[in-house]
Amino acid sequence: MIPIVRKSMLALATATLLGVSTSANAATIDIVAATDGYVVLVNGQPINVATGQNTNLSQSVIPGQDVRSVYEFDLPELSDPIVSASFLGSAVLNSAAPGTLTFFGYPGNGTIDLSDATQVNTSIGSVVIPAQIPNGTSLALNVPLSAAFITSLGGGFLGLTTTVGTGDTILVASLESDIGIRPTLRLVTEDQQTSGGTSGGTSGGTSGGTSVPEPATMFLFLSGIAGVAARSRKERTAPGRSV
Repeated sequence: MIPIVRKSMLALATATLLGVSTSANAATIDIVAATDGYVVLVNGQPINVATGQNTNLSQSVIPGQDVRSVYEFDLPELSDPIVSASFLGSAVLNSAAPGTLTFFGYPGNGTIDLSDATQVNTSIGSVVIPAQIPNGTSLALNVPLSAAFITSLGGGFLGLTTTVGTGDTILVASLESDIGIRPTLRLVTEDQQTSGGTSGGTSGGTSGGTSVPEPATMFLFLSGIAGVAARSRKERTAPGRSV
């Protein structure tokens, strides 16, 4: 029989092997905006909607006037939790450095309305553009957004309204633009499948509930087993010891 001390070594090696597994699979979902545009406000009252433009304008340079970009994204039905979200796009003008673009979230309806520009109660992300962006150039945007807020909508449309600081003008390439990245919502979800099989989001991957030992851990485990077995054989065949 194997002495108790070596039984403990074997149990420890086994526990180490089973305790290390790969992380759950993740799926990345890119959703291009269903519609976008901007709304002009005068003294806090929205008065005009502009859609079908090459760029979406966010501006605050004229006293009493504000321009806010608006985006709406058709959210898919997801069975797995959202672990991260971000807005992808291309800024094609930043008139003053640094420029700050703040994103506010709201439940959308698939169209751009005057009232969308007033949906600035819930800030869910922002980005600072540190340098000026002259006309004819662009800068890729990747703005982290609140995954919890998007999850709370439970589907439907995610609306985003953007504002800038006083004295700023920022243009972002719109759906109609052929420059840079079209306004896109990127969602990363985690596979919570606990039975065998492959993940729906990753081809050929294991499900989130399946433990897969790492190669280094497997090597250490097998080396420990071999050492325990060799020591046991040596002691059983030593002179004066019964087998």
